[in-house]
Amino acid sequence: MKAFISFGWKAEWDIESVIQSGDFSDNRTVFTWLMAGDYLLFRRTGYLKTQPYWDLNYAAAGAPGTLTVEKMILTIRARPLEAIRLCLRSDVPVGVYLSGPGLTVPRPAITGMAMSLLKEKDPNAKLATFTLAFPGMHVRVVDSWQ
Repeated sequence: MKAFISFGWKAEWDIESVIQSGDFSDNRTVFTWLMAGDYLLFRRTGYLKTQPYWDLNYAAAGAPGTLTVEKMILTIRARPLEAIRLCLRSDVPVGVYLSGPGLTVPRPAITGMAMSLLKEKDPNAKLATFTLAFPGMHVRVVDSWQ
């Protein structure tokens, strides 16, 4: 998002979404005008458009699959790792948000995968974790994974 600052663009946070649950499990993101699953197309001329970055095309019900079971297993393992690898690309420290409902893949699994990717580059790497808590909540959270 920093790349857009030079164009005078300003992020507008969706505070209501954060306040409601601290989790973005519906079709909203942290930005009020950007829907989940969309990307922003911006040209120097000032042209600005959002559109979905995927189009799901399912085979007809009952159609035979084209992948072997082994290929399906490898794909299911590889895709989350690649997504996490991309999320770890940053010019600032990154962390993992541990609170809230809404994810199919448990956060400890995501944290473990992120940690293994970080340790490939640096055996002494640590990964910050964080959560939200409110007065009266009894929550124990790991501060960092090693």
